[in-house]
Parts: sequence; structure tokens; C-alpha cells
Amino acid sequence: MPGVAQVVKRAFKYRFYPTPGQAEELARTFGCVRLVYNKALEERTRTYRLEGRRVSSTESSAMLTGWKRGGEFGFLSEVSCVPLRQALRHLLENQVIAVEDLAVRNVVRNRSPARAVSDASWRELPSMLEYKAAWYGRTLVVVDRWFPSSRVCSVCGALREAMPLEVREWVCACGVVHDRDVNAARNVLAAGLAES
Repeated sequence: MPGVAQVVKRAFKYRFYPTPGQAEELARTFGCVRLVYNKALEERTRTYRLEGRRVSSTESSAMLTGWKRGGEFGFLSEVSCVPLRQALRHLLENQVIAVEDLAVRNVVRNRSPARAVSDASWRELPSMLEYKAAWYGRTLVVVDRWFPSSRVCSVCGALREAMPLEVREWVCACGVVHDRDVNAARNVLAAGLAES
């Protein structure tokens, strides 16, 4: 068809055989990443329990800088800072719960999902998530109900104009086949991480 762009994706598999020096450097880096992740998690947990507040990413970054300058953990400055900062970023992401603000009243009006939605007590879910997140020191982000999570391609960002509820799978112009619910979940998580 003229005028239709086609995206071709290819995957390649490589096997990596590190030299003894590279293997030693990788092991040291992985050990440092584990240490930074665990220390940051311990500090976040301690701060939340004692002070009732979250440790920001800026504070985590400052802690990392302090550890690298300190005597006991000075060896952290011997490895690349990139994986250490990524460990902090992943720790932040793992602390975020993102949900979509659904109008349960409107969903229950639709006869098809009404019984399943009512049986699952969806009305109670947001309040339970809120208190559980607070209890464990997590961040709950509620994404606006008007965000088109089902209709936005989670790969290229293209917005599909309309999509009836019975459409469970769709193909984006970029060529990606989406399961409606999985695609929506990816978009809600991305939007929640962007807001946090």
C-alpha cells in the first residue's frame, strides 16, 4: 500500500566472553550496585519509619556522593557512576504504584462487566491501595481517568481516535500488535512514573 510506513524490527543474540580483567571489573561493579541499592533501600525505610517521609531522588543522589567520599565506602568511586545511579533510579521506580482513576459507577452501568466489577469490590480498591502504600512507604499515583491509556501506543506514542470496549487487541500504525489491557497497564505505569 502506498504511503504506509513499515517498521521492521530485528533481534540479535550475542555471547560475551570477558577477559579475566573484564570479569573482575564486572564482578566489582555488580557488587557495588548491590551495595548501593541495599544501602539506599535501608535508608529510605529508616527515614520513613522514623520521620514518616519519603527520601527524594535528590537526597538519594547526595547520599551516594557521600558514600563515595567516605572512608568505609570510598571504593564506590572506583567503578562507573552510571550503574550506581541506575540502581537508585530503579529503587525509586520500584516504590511507585500507578493506578488509573476509573469511574466505577459508569463501568457498573455497562451490563457486560457490571457483575465482575461489583464482585471484585473495585470501589474499595483505591482506598486499600492508599493505606497499604502509606503503610509500606510507597508512592501511590492515580492517573487521570481521561488519560487515553488504552488508545495510546506504548511503543511509539501514536493515539488511536476511537476504540469500542469490545476491541481487545489492536495493531498500531508502527506495526506493533497490542493487547488492550497490557498496553493500558504500560501506559498507566509510564504516566505514574512521570508524575512521581
